Amino acid sequence: MKRIPRRIFTAEFKREAIKLVAEQGLTFAEASRKLDIATKSLRTWVDQLERGKLKSSLGASKLTADQQRIRELERELAIARMERDILKKAAAFFAKEAQSAGCRSEIRHDRQTPSSTSGYQALRFAQCCQERLSGWSAGKVVTPRKLADMRLLVEIKAAHQRGRGIYGPKKIRDELAAQGIIAGLNRIKRLRKLHGIRCTHKQKFRVTTDSKHNLPVAPNLLDRQFAQTTAPNQVWVADITYIPTDEGWLYLAALKDLHTCEIVGWAMDSRMTQTLVTDALRSAYWRKKPQPGLLHHSDRGSQYCSAAYRSLQASYGMETSMSRKGNCWDNAPMESFFGTIKTESLHHYRFATRAQAKQVVFEYIEVFYNRIRRHAKIGNQIPSEFAYQCYATAA
Repeated sequence: MKRIPRRIFTAEFKREAIKLVAEQGLTFAEASRKLDIATKSLRTWVDQLERGKLKSSLGASKLTADQQRIRELERELAIARMERDILKKAAAFFAKEAQSAGCRSEIRHDRQTPSSTSGYQALRFAQCCQERLSGWSAGKVVTPRKLADMRLLVEIKAAHQRGRGIYGPKKIRDELAAQGIIAGLNRIKRLRKLHGIRCTHKQKFRVTTDSKHNLPVAPNLLDRQFAQTTAPNQVWVADITYIPTDEGWLYLAALKDLHTCEIVGWAMDSRMTQTLVTDALRSAYWRKKPQPGLLHHSDRGSQYCSAAYRSLQASYGMETSMSRKGNCWDNAPMESFFGTIKTESLHHYRFATRAQAKQVVFEYIEVFYNRIRRHAKIGNQIPSEFAYQCYATAA
């Protein structure tokens, strides 16, 4: 069995992980679970920060009593809004279809056996609807199919929220299957359409690359063979994008594994320099420890053609491949990722500071994209889980 590489995290990763505890009010266990790291490691990083051994741009690392109270009120408000939305959308439907006594029986059953449904919202749904039942007209008959649709709708909405509003019917079906709920694709489509559940609207994405330089370039060894990998750490693709903030541009450099769809390394800075891309490559290498021979593909940007970056690639035993001039399709998987992060996350914010943008990018990549989001390229599986399966099954 192939050994899973021991991950080594950069100081930037550690700082952003600490923010999940210090600024978002998560417990150590919650933050560790979201990032798939050991709780002990996160506690160690916080201890290093407090003793001044971990450089950080953070202010106070602990929430005041007022800030903690605000966090609690925000959570309570979110629950109240969820209850309001459930009642608003379900009351009219139930008033026409539900028989009072029958629904009371079903809801009592759900409340006594919350494990019969996998979502927290199903229990909340039952609690919210109990008061409304007394005012519903008797004599209406609700069929077992309708009751099953009611339960399935709650699970569909929960899956839709877990996918941050981007999942279509197929991914919702696979998400439900992972929770032990089997439902047909056409049935999911019908309920989504009936209740107005739609994917997040996507905006147009534009890519720019500065290749006007006299530095040596490498041939296009990848040649758009994006689906030819058979294991992790065979081909990595890399690129840079920019994120607008009120303080100026924030630049993000990232590397993606073509086999697992994971973002294996990243770095952010206020300047687009060779240091930015070398930091991203170092973070990817020390997290994955690939064997010599990995194919590294990028565009012809001056940062990737620099002597420092090419030297670092050589020291890691990597082969270098570059896109043809002005051809973004040669690096389509990486362009696709940047389009995805912008349309699914960044386009929904206006950032006052680069620090705010960094936190959103970190949370999207490390919490959502790598560990929650299902990817069609790998059969609607989650990248981190798919990577572990690959290591576990490798001879």
